[in-house]
Amino acid sequence: MSISNAVRSVLSMKGRKQNDLLGVLDVKSKQALSNKMVNERWSGSDLASIAEFTGGKLAFVFPDGQMVYIEEEKAPDAANI
Repeated sequence: MSISNAVRSVLSMKGRKQNDLLGVLDVKSKQALSNKMVNERWSGSDLASIAEFTGGKLAFVFPDGQMVYIEEEKAPDAANI
C-alpha cells in the first residue's frame, strides 16, 4: 500500500477528510495537498503529524515486536523560553 493510500485509509477510519490536513500539515492550498498525495511527497514530520491528528502513533515495528515511536517535535512555547 502506498503512503498516500495509507493516509487516506487512516483518515477514513477516523472520520476525517483529506482537506482537514491543510491546517495539520500547514499546506497553503488544496492543490498543494493534492500534489503531495499524488506525488507521494511525505516527510517523516508529515506522517507523525497525521498520526497525532488521528489519535495514533507513528512507529518502526520490528519482527521481534520491538517498536520505536516517532513523535512530532513541537516548537518550544515562547512563554517557557
